[in-house]
Amino acid sequence: MIKLFKNKVDFTGVAVLLMAFFVAVGFKAAERYQGPDWYAVTVTDPSQPNSEAFQQIQGLYPGGTPTTPCDQPTADTVCAVQLTLGEDESLTFRVTIQAVRDMIDDDNADISIGSKLYKPEDED
Repeated sequence: MIKLFKNKVDFTGVAVLLMAFFVAVGFKAAERYQGPDWYAVTVTDPSQPNSEAFQQIQGLYPGGTPTTPCDQPTADTVCAVQLTLGEDESLTFRVTIQAVRDMIDDDNADISIGSKLYKPEDED
C-alpha cells in the first residue's frame, strides 16, 4: 500500500511539473505573437515629408493608439507608424523608417512595418 501511495505522489508531481511547463510556454508564445505597436514619428526635414529618410521614429506612441489629429489614413504629414518587433529585436530610438527598412533588407531583422497615420500639415 505504501508503494502504491508513493507511485501516486510521483505521478502527481510529474503531472504538476508538466502542467506548469505548458502554462509557461503558452504565455511566452502568446507574448511572442502580440500584434503591432504604434510608434510616434516626426518629420525632420519639412521640405521632404514623404521621404522615409526624414521620418524619425521617436518611440512608443503616448497612450498606445494615435488619436486626433494623428488619425488620418492619408494627409500631409506622417505622425505614427505600426511596427511589429520579433522576439529578439529591439530598436534604439531615434531611428528613421528608412533605417528600419535597411535593417530588414540588410540584416534580415525580424521587424515588420505596418500602417502609417497622418495629420494635416497645419497641426503640430
